[in-house]
Amino acid sequence: MSCPGPGPIGLAAVQLLRLGGARHITVLEIVEEKRRLGQRFGADLALDPLAEGASLKDRIMGLYDGVGADLVVECAGAPKSFELCLTLARAGGQVVHLGAGGEAVEVLPWLLTMGELDIKSTLAFGAEEARKCLDLLAAGRFVTEGMLSDVIPLSQLVEKGFDRLAANKALVKVAVAP
Repeated sequence: MSCPGPGPIGLAAVQLLRLGGARHITVLEIVEEKRRLGQRFGADLALDPLAEGASLKDRIMGLYDGVGADLVVECAGAPKSFELCLTLARAGGQVVHLGAGGEAVEVLPWLLTMGELDIKSTLAFGAEEARKCLDLLAAGRFVTEGMLSDVIPLSQLVEKGFDRLAANKALVKVAVAP
């Protein structure tokens, strides 16, 4: 299992995959602080895809019996992240798209056909999911500490929110309290 993008969605995915019995979780993230956070939340390994460069695919394949991951969960919402995920799943594997990016993604149809990939996406929060999450939180089985970098007032949205998030890639999530 490989999981690019350990922001709040990725950190939740890592924990839920671990709770669901994933035997090995690899997080891909370019920011060192977020790689460490991914491991703190349950990933076995955290790699910098930029530092790995051209050897990343071979490294991932090697981690997963030389064939790739059974499941790859895309959490970053970036086109390059989704495109990478399609190359990391084993033939017949599954790619789950959770990241909600707004940019176009380039997909080569032959890659899907030859890989027999099963691609799914989900918004993932209905009443039943909310109930399950609250149960996990109440039981202490789901960690949230570290997922929220700051809470700011609405009046400081630009300078303490947008500007700061753009300048500091180590921030995970900044919430706005009206």
